[in-house]
Amino acid sequence: MSALSFNGEYKHALDDKGRLTMPSGIRDGLGSKVVLSKGSKKPMPRLRVYPMPTWEKMTQKLDGLNDFDPRNAEFKLRFYSGSFPSDIDKQGRLLINQELRSFGNISRDVYIVGAGNYLEIYDKDAWEAMRDSLDESFDDLALEIFQ
Repeated sequence: MSALSFNGEYKHALDDKGRLTMPSGIRDGLGSKVVLSKGSKKPMPRLRVYPMPTWEKMTQKLDGLNDFDPRNAEFKLRFYSGSFPSDIDKQGRLLINQELRSFGNISRDVYIVGAGNYLEIYDKDAWEAMRDSLDESFDDLALEIFQ
């Protein structure tokens, strides 16, 4: 069985209740239960959507860290406190709570972006600005990574 991989970008809008309809092309890979999490704020704030198999692999690695190391403990505290188990309903909608919407500066229009074994959700304007920046540095990064 091949590894799960999410690709592409999908422009969508949240409904009045803060629900986001996941694109049909990626629903099967997500399953009905996911973990919705705060991502990084750099260079643009974003949310992450982890399918349960990806989440479980990450938490196994984190659970193996030494909690007496303050950096590990702080990372785990931020990581777990900003993560929320979520269900995808029968209509393919994912509820994004107000705390996560605020963190990601998300009001209505968003992009759902494939990031390999998880998805990222960006405010529309933030993704468009970041995508332009990524396009400018792509060739240099590709050369560095695949050298």
